[in-house]
Amino acid sequence: MSSPVNRKLLTVTGVGDWIPLNRWAKDDLSIVTTANGTVTYDVEFTLDQVNRPNVTVTPRPIENGTGLTADANLNVTETPMEAIRVNITDGAGSVDFHVMQSGY
Repeated sequence: MSSPVNRKLLTVTGVGDWIPLNRWAKDDLSIVTTANGTVTYDVEFTLDQVNRPNVTVTPRPIENGTGLTADANLNVTETPMEAIRVNITDGAGSVDFHVMQSGY
């Protein structure tokens, strides 16, 4: 059974909040982004536990998820991930960010 996570990021520029993932689920993620306006953005993940105090979180790029300027459909089967986010690096507008994590 899938555990959908939906997040809408409305920011001119900047970094979205980390969205914690189920670290015990399979590593498969489906990510759908919709760019509104003229934006350049990255989809990033971390191996660090974002909900723990005093943890330095290191963002890492998702393959084929950097320098995006249009709508994107990404299927990620990389490493296990603790959390995911959108980082708007340039432009004016917003990104709708939808994540579907596969089940057990």
